[in-house]
Amino acid sequence: KRKLGCKWISDFRDLPYKIDNNDTTHNMKKIMLKLLKHADRVTVVANSMIEALSEENIVPDEKVFLLRNGFSLSDKRQPQFQKDDKLHIVHTGSLYGGLMKADILFDAINKAHINCPECKIVVECAGGNNKSIIDTADKYGLRDIIIDHGFLPRKEAVLLQSKADCLLILMFNIRGGGFGGKIFEYMLCDKPIISVSSGNLTNGETTQFVRDLNLGIAVEEASEDDEVQKLFEYLKMQWQRKVSGEKILHNPDYKKINLFDYDVLVKQVEKLCEEII
Repeated sequence: KRKLGCKWISDFRDLPYKIDNNDTTHNMKKIMLKLLKHADRVTVVANSMIEALSEENIVPDEKVFLLRNGFSLSDKRQPQFQKDDKLHIVHTGSLYGGLMKADILFDAINKAHINCPECKIVVECAGGNNKSIIDTADKYGLRDIIIDHGFLPRKEAVLLQSKADCLLILMFNIRGGGFGGKIFEYMLCDKPIISVSSGNLTNGETTQFVRDLNLGIAVEEASEDDEVQKLFEYLKMQWQRKVSGEKILHNPDYKKINLFDYDVLVKQVEKLCEEII
């Protein structure tokens, strides 16, 4: 930048550390401070990252620009459904070393087994490590409802998503937490999304996003509401609709969804470039 006299935008997908509490994170922070003071703008995918950068005095607010992930609407998939009497919940992707937990989901499914024995729910998972989902199912005595696909190539994982009744996204609400790009991939399937967030914070960004766009249901471990009951009622309702021949309930706000098409997002990048030039 100094030699060429050009403008520089630094783009963050994730912060390199969550809490600055040891020699390694001290060094990471020093490098960030040294580098980012020269950036003309810093783009991030989540509001929580703006807060983290601001709290650490790494980047002033006026330099930070929120630029979400997105999708190409031309990649939208034709929804498919498995014609049986089971509600198929599908999770694909990483679980980040077990940080993302599904306890609320299995607690709700267990409640369904007790209060609505005829209600049949299957959880299908595909990723590099599905162990934490399987271990949680074991804890609730629900191992038999798990279909573990192991690791699948992207093409097969996308097909699995397309055949789901509901899509599961697991998040963790912590300071400086990100915003999962997986949700945009899910949105192309046009299926209800079940967002389950662990961690000690409420009103996480993914939770707010799911609720604002009416993508499905979002529950949080730290909420004071009865999230298990809420999710149980949702699962029961969706299963009842499926077995009675009704469509799975899904009424997203397509007007808001369309704002995340790449053709729209690229105009934000263009505006940002014009500002700094």
